[in-house]
Amino acid sequence: RIVWFGFQLSQISANANEKIPLSELVFNSINWLAKKPEVWINRFPDKYNSLSIFTFIVDDTKIFNKQILPILNASQITSVILIKPTEIISSYENLRELCAIGEVVIHYDNMDMLTKSRNEIEGMLIKSIHILKENTQQKSIGVFINNVDDPSEYSFLFEETSFDYFIDKNFRIYLKEFNSKSYRKLNNFEYGTINLTPGLNNEFNKLIDTEFSLQLESSDITNILLPSKNYPGSDFSASDIISDCSTRVSLNNNIWITSYSKAIDWIIKRENLNVEFE
Repeated sequence: RIVWFGFQLSQISANANEKIPLSELVFNSINWLAKKPEVWINRFPDKYNSLSIFTFIVDDTKIFNKQILPILNASQITSVILIKPTEIISSYENLRELCAIGEVVIHYDNMDMLTKSRNEIEGMLIKSIHILKENTQQKSIGVFINNVDDPSEYSFLFEETSFDYFIDKNFRIYLKEFNSKSYRKLNNFEYGTINLTPGLNNEFNKLIDTEFSLQLESSDITNILLPSKNYPGSDFSASDIISDCSTRVSLNNNIWITSYSKAIDWIIKRENLNVEFE
């Protein structure tokens, strides 16, 4: 058997989006030369070649449920809601309504924990997990770690709790190993974050027209961080910005709008898929 590529592999310089297809081409060619089976498994389900996660940082669940939740329900957008442990503990009765449109992820902000002891932090996290399990139907519980440069420095917190995954400040996903207290980063994905916070003039248009579209095209997993309230003194409304963003994503039919837990479920299934040949 002979494979002729028409180019020298050593002279190829691939960008981030080209590395994985190139790797698949080379290794499938080697498998074919060795008379081994070659197979291609889609990176994401169905027709999708990337995914987007709409994320809201929520300080007050009661206000969010009143102002933003009806908009999300009308738009039928699957969303991720980041809520701090103190708000989860004090407003747990609002969680069921929130989970109807997506999933709640615990928002761990290191700046809020500077005056608290390790035992206090662990206690708050464990109680938050318990409340989420009792008041929602989420199959997995995650935590977003904010204002922390190296999440591994805080691994002791998550070894003593039952988180299924955590998200670092750059929205990369770390998954808990089966029957283990250690976590691993999901590999081979290009991550992007679109932080839709208005500028000094409360303008979103330039941001949405340029960075939004470019980031969606260049990343496998794009987190869209949306404001959870109106900004005073501007023409912006939550309804307008959510509608605009969701329309732009839905027009691009190859983008999967989902949540972290659903994305992780698919990635695990893909990794564990066994292909047998007879």
